[in-house]
Amino acid sequence: MLIRDLLLYYKPGKVFDPMSGSGTCRDVCQELGIDCWSGDIHKGFDLCAPHHFYGEGRSFEPYGFDFVWIHPPYWRQKLYAADSRDLSRAATLDEFLERYALAIVHCSRMLRKGGKLAVLDMCREVSAVLHLVQCDRETALVSGESAAALVRLTAVDRRTGRTLSLRLAQFATFRDDRLVSLKAIFDSFDAVEQTLGHQIDLSAVA
Repeated sequence: MLIRDLLLYYKPGKVFDPMSGSGTCRDVCQELGIDCWSGDIHKGFDLCAPHHFYGEGRSFEPYGFDFVWIHPPYWRQKLYAADSRDLSRAATLDEFLERYALAIVHCSRMLRKGGKLAVLDMCREVSAVLHLVQCDRETALVSGESAAALVRLTAVDRRTGRTLSLRLAQFATFRDDRLVSLKAIFDSFDAVEQTLGHQIDLSAVA
């Protein structure tokens, strides 16, 4: 289980789980004896709402967590909650990305120096918006039954014609000449900025 592996590797003292869903992160933290705050839109908590993070009435003090785990809903693919604030109910991709950016900024504000933010799957349904035009393998390493590759993807935003350049890290494990696991990581924050066409102001969490 990915979240369990990450927690065992980074060994955080306190975890922020603001998109808890079915509660997997909370349950794993409980199993490992890690202090965890868990909530989501079903419980009335909107990660995108600034009042939880700023001002005298804020819900949290900044820089109080070692690790943040979020699994955002997928735009248009599956409606997660009936609440109109739910990310999956954003009317357009731009609205989704703007609110997603707020969620990332707010999560960053929660992290102590050296803390880690893990995001599982930003959005799977992208083919209607992005057209993949090129895939280049920059580096590949093989050791025994393990392999790693750094790949550069070039895509075009069908709406704006803007070209996006994304780097993807892939990690594979083989056994008996069969692929048994494949994990991929990419900079979703950079992808959001490229799609929006501007940098996201992080001065509030500096």
